[in-house]
Amino acid sequence: MAVDVSVVISTYNRCDLLPRALQALLGQAPADVSYEVLVVDNNSTDQTRDITQQLVARNPEKVRYLFEPKQGLSYGRNAGIAHARAEIIAFTDDDVRVSSNWVSRIKAGFAAEPSADFLGGKVLPEWNNIPPAWLTREHWAPLALLDYGDEPFYVDEGRPLCLIGANCAFRRKAFAAPRARAARTG
Repeated sequence: MAVDVSVVISTYNRCDLLPRALQALLGQAPADVSYEVLVVDNNSTDQTRDITQQLVARNPEKVRYLFEPKQGLSYGRNAGIAHARAEIIAFTDDDVRVSSNWVSRIKAGFAAEPSADFLGGKVLPEWNNIPPAWLTREHWAPLALLDYGDEPFYVDEGRPLCLIGANCAFRRKAFAAPRARAARTG
């Protein structure tokens, strides 16, 4: 099955949060975008496998379960990259609820910027209580929250801003190993 976007969620012992994240992903309203969701169980000891397998049974065309025994986000994401079917690979987290047009905006963003290898976006909080007054946007980084505004911009050596892994996407080619070049000596 060909897909436009592969969404990877690496999770570890967060079976209580994972269903809401997956529900948001399965509730996408992609106009003309096909996508898959890869849940990478990063060696969980809770009910992550069972919960995900139930979701896979109800959505076999959309959700796949992967098990990665080596713990660590990099191992989980690399497992997702290795099994992704799409040329665009997006990442979000098990405690994030993406917007209903997230996948279609990712595809549209890459279509609008053919030279871009990656893109990212806002990660906004859903506060259960009013946050303390001292917790301003300048203090959001340790909470993995991000908002650079509504206008698109480039991140490069002239504007070296950090993007957050809870809302980012890459072209598959960005993960390709550099090719070894043969050297010839005289």
